[in-house]
Amino acid sequence: MDSFKIPNKKYFKDTEVAKIASVSKRVIFFWETKIPVFSPETNSRNEKLYSRGELLLFLRIKDLIMGENKSFEEVYEILKTDDIKEKGGKPKQKKGIESLILKEIKKEISEILTILKK
Repeated sequence: MDSFKIPNKKYFKDTEVAKIASVSKRVIFFWETKIPVFSPETNSRNEKLYSRGELLLFLRIKDLIMGENKSFEEVYEILKTDDIKEKGGKPKQKKGIESLILKEIKKEISEILTILKK
């Protein structure tokens, strides 16, 4: 995942998700149709709103598709099983949405501790 700092918000507009993931809105919508794991809400202007977890999921999908050259089917299976296998079938590191959210929380707590120590 990129080292971009994710704003401390509960929901993100589709344009914000696209900007943070460094892809176009069209890519976001396309991935949403190919990998059916999202359930965005809509606001009064009928704009899609994604949760922080869904944003992290988009970043994970981007990493799998663009970084690891996985197909949509492979990405969907990885997200369903919440586990990535190394060559040879040995379990590697858990990389599901829960892991990404915990990593983000840990980073934020570390930043808070740094501020408190000053």
